[in-house]
Amino acid sequence: MSATQELIWLRGLLFSINHLSRTTTPLLIDNQGAISLIKNGLSSKHNKHIELRYYFICEKFTDGTIAAKYISTDEQLADGLTKALAGIKYKKFVKGLGFA
Repeated sequence: MSATQELIWLRGLLFSINHLSRTTTPLLIDNQGAISLIKNGLSSKHNKHIELRYYFICEKFTDGTIAAKYISTDEQLADGLTKALAGIKYKKFVKGLGFA
């Protein structure tokens, strides 16, 4: 949910300075189960445990603000900032983010 909120804020900022049109923005996710929940809704009895605040993401997908796109875990550059990684993988992500 935090990524969606940040994405919406950044979209608003970029739109306010005429640097972004109101097109759908891709949200890259490395969890196919999460993408399925976003695209198919959270109405299943197996999803009762999901908190109400996560319906926000489904709403933003439905209204065309975001597009949930799959990205392989090996290509998810944000992991370099959020996970403990082995040296080679960490260096790859740091370089991919432009920090090295």
